[in-house]
Amino acid sequence: MQWGRGRSGAAVGGTWLAVASALVASVLFAAVPATGATDPFERVTRVINGIEAGEGQYGFVVALLSTDRLAIDGAYQSQFCAGTLTTATTVVTAGHCVVDPATGIRARTDQLLVGVGRSLRSDALRMVPIASIAVHPGFRQVSWANDIAVITLAEPVAEVAALTPVQSFERQQYTSAGTAVTVFGWGNAVAGGNAFPEALRTGSLVVFPDRACSREGRYEVGGIDFVGYSPADADRATMLCAAGVTASGQIIDSCQGDSGGPLVAGTGALMRLVGIVSWGEECATRRPGVYTRISAMTEFLASNGALVILPPTIAPAIAVQALSGSIRVTFTPAADGSSVETFAATATSSVTNVTTPCFAPVRSDGKPAGCTISGLVNGEAYAVSGIAANAIGDSPPASPIPATPLEAVVSR
Repeated sequence: MQWGRGRSGAAVGGTWLAVASALVASVLFAAVPATGATDPFERVTRVINGIEAGEGQYGFVVALLSTDRLAIDGAYQSQFCAGTLTTATTVVTAGHCVVDPATGIRARTDQLLVGVGRSLRSDALRMVPIASIAVHPGFRQVSWANDIAVITLAEPVAEVAALTPVQSFERQQYTSAGTAVTVFGWGNAVAGGNAFPEALRTGSLVVFPDRACSREGRYEVGGIDFVGYSPADADRATMLCAAGVTASGQIIDSCQGDSGGPLVAGTGALMRLVGIVSWGEECATRRPGVYTRISAMTEFLASNGALVILPPTIAPAIAVQALSGSIRVTFTPAADGSSVETFAATATSSVTNVTTPCFAPVRSDGKPAGCTISGLVNGEAYAVSGIAANAIGDSPPASPIPATPLEAVVSR
């Protein structure tokens, strides 16, 4: 079952049906439905065998704090879930962190604060009030499908860099089987124990193939054979599985108190939020942790201001190959932090000044996109350029590259 953080780092509150009402009010909605016929696995939020995050790193990870507990016990005791700053005014977290699974009642904005900072005991931890809470309309307390919510802050957080959520067209690039990802949180660091850290921790995981997550399949990581869940419990459309193993063979996993925290892939400007800590069967077992699949939430995030789609600001790099009557163009997007949806190339004739285009959508498998400009005249010189684009706008054009289609030479 899922737990919130308790006094002196101990867990307080089990399911909403089995704890004292005073503790329920203070822990808020970080609990889960009782295990039963329709829910054969204990669903817990879960970083076990992780490491402490470096000072000044990963400022986009924030803590959700209960205002009732905060007034009495401070930030360390009042933290019950985590979240991700995706813009200066929005935090993405798990739906079950802000909705009572037993009643479906949503947390009030005055019951929560967002803590910005690495250490929960630091005087530098900033407390940010909340203006509104939006829960995915498809969130289901029993199945935990669409386990996501957007918290809008009452004041902006401009001192740290936000993290861009992955979009639907980037799914394969960022969450294909075997992709290295990192989970973050202040949750339980000992499976079966109560060891809640003051400072943010990270864990290195690997994304599982869909079949090993939702079809009772198996997947080996670091010499350990992990077993997935049944399709009735792990919905591959809205969930993904991940786990890790240390060099000494210990399982790395998220745990109680990590709920709502980020699963991150990529580096630098290409770093993306790809998952949210959602549920699992106990902690650090041969069952992987289950995360909300962010690439399936693009529309919800954009409609609630948590995903800002920026136009490409730098031209893509292009490579050209002259063929008979055509030119093949391959694109490499610039690492400017934008989300590219499609590419376009043009070949302009040096004789007629006529421009011929071709278009290439971003590939879902992460491989370079390319298109072929056809209907060209062999022996005629062309200037080839290209742009990257999304729904918001286009990049500047790439510097033209000369190319001349030539008739294929047939050997006799």
